[in-house]
Amino acid sequence: MLGASSVIYAASIVVTILHHPLLCFDTVGRMLIQRPGNMWFFLSVILSSTALSAARAEDAVTFNRDIRPILADKCFACHGPDAATREADLRLDQEESAKRDREGHAAIQAGDPKHSELAVRIRSTDPDLMMPPPDSQRTLTDEEKQTLLGWIADGAKWEGHWSFIAPRRSALPEVSDARWPRNAIDHFVLRKLDDAGLQPSSETERTTWIRRASFDLTGLPPTMEEVDAFLADDGDVAFEAVIDRLLRSKHYGEQMAAAWLDAARYADTDGYQNDGPRTMFRYRDWVIDAFNGNMPFDQFTIEQLAGDLLPQASLSQKIATGFNRNHRYNSEAGLVLEEFLLENAVDRVDTTSTVWMGLTIGCARCHDHKYDPIEQREYYQLISFFGNITESGRAIKFGNSEPWIVAPTDEQQKQLADLDNEIQSVREQLRTAADESQDVLKELLKREPKALASGVLLESDEEGRPAAGAVGSQGNLVETVIVANGLQHHFRFDDMEAEGITVEKGAPVFREGLHGNAATVGGNGILALGKVGDVACQTRSSISFWLKPEKLKSGVILSRQSGNDTRPGFSVELRDGHLQFYIITRWIAGVGAVETTTALKADEWIHVTLTNDGSQRTTGQHVWFNGELAETSVLHNTNSNTGGTKESAILRIGGGVYGDLFKGQVDDLRLYDRTLFDDEIDVLAEPKTVSEILSLDEAARTGRMRNKLIAWAMAMSGSQDLMGLRNEDVQMTAAIAETYLQLRLKRVKLVDSFPTSMVMEERPVPSQTPIRLRGIYNKYGDVVASGVPAVFPELPNSDLANRHDFAKWLVNGEHPLTARVIVNRFWQQYFGTGLVKTSEDFGMQGELPSHPQLLDWLAVEFVESGWDVKSLQKLIVLSATYRQSSRHAPRDEAKRDMTSNTTDPRRDKRSPQSGESTPANAESAVTATPNGLRSGNPASPCHAERDGYVVDPENRLLWRGPRIRLSARQLRDQALFVSGLLTPDIGGPSVSPYQPAKLWAEMSNMKYKQSKGKDLYRRGLYTIWKRTVAPPSLAILDAADRENCAVRQKRTNTPLQALTLLNETTFVESARHLAMRMISEGSDDPVRFAFRAVTAREPSDKERLALTNALNAYRQEFGADTAKAKDLLFVGESKLPKDVDEVELAAGTMLCNVLLNLDEVVTKE
Repeated sequence: MLGASSVIYAASIVVTILHHPLLCFDTVGRMLIQRPGNMWFFLSVILSSTALSAARAEDAVTFNRDIRPILADKCFACHGPDAATREADLRLDQEESAKRDREGHAAIQAGDPKHSELAVRIRSTDPDLMMPPPDSQRTLTDEEKQTLLGWIADGAKWEGHWSFIAPRRSALPEVSDARWPRNAIDHFVLRKLDDAGLQPSSETERTTWIRRASFDLTGLPPTMEEVDAFLADDGDVAFEAVIDRLLRSKHYGEQMAAAWLDAARYADTDGYQNDGPRTMFRYRDWVIDAFNGNMPFDQFTIEQLAGDLLPQASLSQKIATGFNRNHRYNSEAGLVLEEFLLENAVDRVDTTSTVWMGLTIGCARCHDHKYDPIEQREYYQLISFFGNITESGRAIKFGNSEPWIVAPTDEQQKQLADLDNEIQSVREQLRTAADESQDVLKELLKREPKALASGVLLESDEEGRPAAGAVGSQGNLVETVIVANGLQHHFRFDDMEAEGITVEKGAPVFREGLHGNAATVGGNGILALGKVGDVACQTRSSISFWLKPEKLKSGVILSRQSGNDTRPGFSVELRDGHLQFYIITRWIAGVGAVETTTALKADEWIHVTLTNDGSQRTTGQHVWFNGELAETSVLHNTNSNTGGTKESAILRIGGGVYGDLFKGQVDDLRLYDRTLFDDEIDVLAEPKTVSEILSLDEAARTGRMRNKLIAWAMAMSGSQDLMGLRNEDVQMTAAIAETYLQLRLKRVKLVDSFPTSMVMEERPVPSQTPIRLRGIYNKYGDVVASGVPAVFPELPNSDLANRHDFAKWLVNGEHPLTARVIVNRFWQQYFGTGLVKTSEDFGMQGELPSHPQLLDWLAVEFVESGWDVKSLQKLIVLSATYRQSSRHAPRDEAKRDMTSNTTDPRRDKRSPQSGESTPANAESAVTATPNGLRSGNPASPCHAERDGYVVDPENRLLWRGPRIRLSARQLRDQALFVSGLLTPDIGGPSVSPYQPAKLWAEMSNMKYKQSKGKDLYRRGLYTIWKRTVAPPSLAILDAADRENCAVRQKRTNTPLQALTLLNETTFVESARHLAMRMISEGSDDPVRFAFRAVTAREPSDKERLALTNALNAYRQEFGADTAKAKDLLFVGESKLPKDVDEVELAAGTMLCNVLLNLDEVVTKE
C-alpha cells in the first residue's frame, strides 16, 4: 500500500507539471527513477488530474449555457429585442450593442469588470443605479452575479444562440468502451455518461424490449406469437427483423400520427361556445397514409403547408393542407369578421412556427419578441403567407367552413369512376336511340301536325277533361311533363283560383305573358302563392321561371321569407339591373348572396334558373340566364348555420318582407327539390312550346328545340296514349332516358355522401397585411410584404414569395431549426423527453440540449438521408441507448451487468456500423476516460461509482432506458387489443365509444350518438374529439386537449386515473373478453396465458401463485353471489357466449382487470 509521503510526492509532480507546462519530460523521468515504485500511482494521478482539467474546462462558464439565460430572464425586458420597451438604446442580446463604446463607457468591457457598466450596476446597492431596478420585480442571485462578473473578467466571449446556427455533423467521439455502441447515437450518449462518471444500464430483457418497441412503433403490445418468434431467434439480427416488421405494420402510421395530430390540433368540432361539428377525418387519414408510405419529411411538410399551390395539385395534396384548417373557428353571430380572420392567421403562424421551428413566435404579435430576435414586423410578414385565404371569418355552425373540398376515399373514388363509366355508356345508348326516335316523330308530324299542334291527341281523364299537366286554357300543349323529376310546384298563372294564388297587396293581375298568362305586378302589388317553395342553404333546390322586368332599379321579384329581423328564407331581387339571389338563415350573420355581373334589359323576356347544391356556400349558388351559366360576384358568404324558409312563410311575387316592390312579369314558375342538370336547364330555357316546335319545319328547329321535343316525347310515351308514341323505338328511348336520369341522380346522391375536408385556398388577388399595433385587429400600422425573420437564412424573392416558397424554405436543408426540432420530437416519443426538453421552445428561454452534438448529428443525418422518417426511427430504436434497462439497479449489480453486457459474445461478433469509429485501444482491458480509469474488472478501485438516480434523476444523460406511462390512447388500445375486441380498421369517420350519458347534452348543444358494433372498439385515434367536452377517459389520462398545438405531452398522476382504468366501461368489457380468451385459449394454464398477454413475459413462481390465489378467491366470491357476477358480465354491449360459466368468467374478469392495472402493464418499461 502506498504511504502518505508517496502520495504527497506524486502530487507534487502533478502540481509542478500543471504549473510548468514546458517542464522537460526528462526532468520528470529523473524524479520517477528516484522512486520507481510510485510509477503506476503517478500515472493514475496524472490521468485523474487530466480528467480534472477536462472537467474544469467542461465547467468553464459559456455564454449560451450560463450567461444568455441570465440576461434573457433578468435583462432582456428592458435591454432586449423589443424596441418598444428598450431603454438607453442598449441591447444585451447583441454583442455589438453590449460592447459598444458610449462616451468612454461600455456596458460590457471584455476582461475588465471594473470599467464594465453592467458589472458596476449589478453590484450597486443604490436604487437609482442598481440593475435590475427594484421596480422590475427581478433580482439577481449572488451566484448569478458572480457568474456574470467572472465571465466578463475572462474576456466576455460571445456566442450566437446555438439554435440559430446551422447544425453540423461532428466526428463520433471516443468512448470508454468501444464495444457498447451499436450505432452512432451510442457514441455521443456514452461520451456524456463518461464525462459525468456514469455507466449505461444493462441491456433490458428481450421481452421488455419487444414490448417497448411494439408500443413505440405501433402503439400496441406484441402478440404472444410475435414474442415467441423473437425469443426463438437469439441472434442479433432478430432485433432488426422485429423493427422492420413493425415499420411495415399498418399500425405504424397510426402511432406516428397520434403525436402529429396533437401538434396539428386536430379535432372533430370547431371549439368556442358553439363547438359545432366539422369533418376533417380525411386529413387525419392522410397523415396516417403519409407515415405508412414513408413520405419524405420535406414533401410531408410542403404538402401540408402548401399542397394547394403545387402544380396540378392532386386531391391528396389539397387534403394535406387541412393542417392549417384544424384550428378553432368561431361561429358566433355577432363576431367581427376581420377580427377572426386575423385570429385564424395568427393560429396558423404560431402553430407552424412551433411545429417546424420550435419557437414561441406568437410573442411577437403585439411587440418585438422579448427574448428571441423576432421583430413584430417580421411576425406580420409571416402572417401574409397565411392570411390570404378564401374564408369568411365566421365558421359554419354545423359543418365545414370555407374553403373546403369534396374528399372521397379511395373506395368512394372507385365507386364514382365505375358509375361514371356506366353513365357514359348509357349516354351513348341514348344518343343512338334518340336519333332513331327522331324518325318516328317526323312521321307522326307528317300524319297529324294540326292535331299535335292543338293538343287533340292528349288523353283525357274520366270526366273528359285534359289530363293534369297536359293542356292549358289556351289549348297549347302544357309542358309540366318536361323535366318533371323533383318538381314540387309549377305555377302557370292561367287561373288564380285553381292555382291557389291570392292578392296580398295592391292590384296585381294576370296578363298575357310568354306562355298564356303571366303574373304581372306594377311596382305596387304582391301576389301570394302559398306556403310552398322550400329553399335552405343545406339542401339542394332549383327555381326556374321566365322574367320580364319593366323597372330595373330595384325590387323583390320572388321571395319566401319570415317577417322578422332575421329574415330567414330566400329572395330574388333586382339591383340596378343586376339579379341578386339570397339564401338567408339569419340576417346578416348567416347569408349566402350572389349578384350577376351581367345586367338585365328592361321589357325583354329572359329565362332564369337558380340552383343551390346544399353546400352552405355561395360557390354552390348559381344563376343561369337563357340556359347559360351567368357570372356572379359574392355579396355575402356567411351562412354559418343550417336553415332557410320556414313552414309558415309565404311565397310571394312582387315583394317580400324587406325591399322595394318589383315591376314586371313572371311566367312559368317551377320549384324543384333537387339541383337541375345543365341539359335540363337548357331545355327549360327554350321559349317555344312543344306544339309551337312541332308546327315548325324541321330545318327551322334549333338543337335546343329538338332536345325539348325529344324530352317531351320521352316523358309522354310512358303515360299517354299518343298516336305513334307507343312505337317500340320511342319507348326504348324513353326507357334509356329514364335510366340515364336515374344514374345521374344516383351519382348526385353518391357525391353528396362523400366526406368533405377543409383546405387552404389562396385568394385570386393577394390581400395586404398591415402590422396590427399591439396586436389589435383594427389598429393598423405599416403594410408589410411577405418575408421571414432576418435571423434565418434569406428567403429568395421574399416580397413575391407565397406559402409554397415558405414551405420549401423550411425544408431546404439550410434552415437551422427544422431538422433539429423534428428529430427532437421523434426522440421525445421514445424517451419521454427530447434532447431539448422544451420541445416547444428552442429559443433563448428554452432549455439547452442535453446532447448538442448528438442532436446536430441526427439533424444532419435526417436531411442527408433524404428526410427518411422510417430510417430515423430505425436508427433510434436499434441503438444500445434504447436497449438499456429502465430499472434502477444498485451500483454493484450495475457493475456486474456492465461486465456481462460488454463481454457478450454476440456483441463481440458484431461489426462496426457505418459511420462508427473504433479506437485503437478498443480491446484494451484498461481504458482512459476524462473522469478516471475504467477497467473490465468490476473490482477496479477506479471504476465509476456514481448513482444515476442521484446524479441525473430525470435521465437527461440517458444512463437508463425509457420508463413512461403509456399514453391515454395506448392504455385503451392495449386493453382492447389483448382482449381481442380491437377493430383494426385503418381510417374512416370518427367514432363515438362509451362515455357518461348526457355529458354532451349538459355541456353543449350537440347530442352524443354512441356508436354500435365494431365501431365501439376502434383505436383511440379515431374517437370523436369535441373540444369543449373532450372524451372523458382520454382527457383524464392526459391526452392533449386539441384546443391548441401541443408538442409535449403532459403527465400527471391522479386517483381519477386509477378509477378510470378500473371502472370505465371499455376497460371492464376488455377484461371480460381477455378472461374469455384466458379460459378458451389458455385452458392448460389460464393465469400464465393472461399474464403473458399483458406483459409479454413469463410470470415468476411467486407471481403465478399470487394470481392463482386471487383467481380462487374471486371464484368463491362470485360463487356466493351470482347476481354480482351477472352485473359484472353485462358491462358493455358485446354479447356473452351461450352456456358460459358465469362464475368462472366473472372471476377471470376480475383477475384480468387486476392485470390490466398492474404498474408494469400501464407503463412502457
